[in-house]
Amino acid sequence: MVLLGCSCRALLGIDDPIVQDTAGDGSAIDAAVDGAGSATLCLGDAAVLQVCVPLPAQPRQFSKQTIETGVTVGSGSGSGGDDCDFVQTVGTLELCVIAGTAVSFDNVIVRDVGGTRPLVVVATESITIDDAFDAASHRGGTTGPGAATGSCAVGSAGGAPTGAGGGAGGSYGNAGGNGGAGTTGAGGSASAASTLGGIQAGCPGGGGGAGVSSQPINSGASGGVVYLIAPVIDIAGALDVSGMSGGGGVSLGGGGGGGTGGFVGIDALASLSITGGIFANGGGGGGGAGVDGSGSSAPGTRGIDGGSAVAAGGRAGGVSGGSGGAGTNGTAQPAVDGRPANGPTGGGSGSGSGSGSSTPPGAGGGGGGGLGVVWLVGSNAPLGMGVIDAVVVAKP
Repeated sequence: MVLLGCSCRALLGIDDPIVQDTAGDGSAIDAAVDGAGSATLCLGDAAVLQVCVPLPAQPRQFSKQTIETGVTVGSGSGSGGDDCDFVQTVGTLELCVIAGTAVSFDNVIVRDVGGTRPLVVVATESITIDDAFDAASHRGGTTGPGAATGSCAVGSAGGAPTGAGGGAGGSYGNAGGNGGAGTTGAGGSASAASTLGGIQAGCPGGGGGAGVSSQPINSGASGGVVYLIAPVIDIAGALDVSGMSGGGGVSLGGGGGGGTGGFVGIDALASLSITGGIFANGGGGGGGAGVDGSGSSAPGTRGIDGGSAVAAGGRAGGVSGGSGGAGTNGTAQPAVDGRPANGPTGGGSGSGSGSGSSTPPGAGGGGGGGLGVVWLVGSNAPLGMGVIDAVVVAKP
């Protein structure tokens, strides 16, 4: 965990709940008690972020299901048909809002095919995460909510041609790792850490350079964006917004860079308990392609997606490819199985050590993705602090 200080409530524009009396006759006071009438619950400053929904009257429980934030309200295409209760547009950003008196999550997956809608959960009483809450991005699987909303200077792709370089890991809360150099291609260079402002996703990794032929896009996406607002917030399970791994290179192509962890905003108006964990770790870089002992092309393997453990980089292809770098995990980690070490200062760099000669040629591995960001908004210090793998920004 990396801790920074700021006046988070003022910066994000999140204030205490305001119950608007839309009828103009004082009925909002009764509605707040009875769950009836035309009262509207508003949180935040309209100049920055304001979430206004009809005052919730019922609790919500999500268990063993998938929530799709990119689905139109009321379409019910998510597993269980729960999706967004409301969609609110703030500037150019669409927010998928789920609201209730008490909202609980138990073993859920939150996905967003287009990556354009962050998830905002609003409750008048409490929000509870009892088990796995998966809003991460996964190679070959789902993309976290709002994963494509980052404002990023994406790390450069690996250079080509034969024996291409690996793509750089994405940078957000801290810098990703550089891509490894191939026989003839330079590795991608990671960008500096992004500005820690606003509700947005992290950054994708850079793609590995193409080798003797084109290769599929193999950069890793950022993790998702989740914002929680309630008087009482209890995170006893694992809230995961980690980044996607980079894919392996093919045909002497470079490995893709891992994506960064995403974003979690927590505004606990009365009390916050974190006895589980919040994970916004970077994905591991993909391994660079090489050739095997018989001279045949050997692809690199994909890295490991970010999560609660170290996201290792992908293995090198054959005898000449470079390994992918590990994603950042919030705490310093040693080198594992020949892969570069990583730590809270940034993602591990992809290796090019196996591909420095032209006989046989080889491609560089992708760099690991950097950490995501967690905002702890307000003055309520967490009780029972669990694990937070992220760059944490709290009000002083």
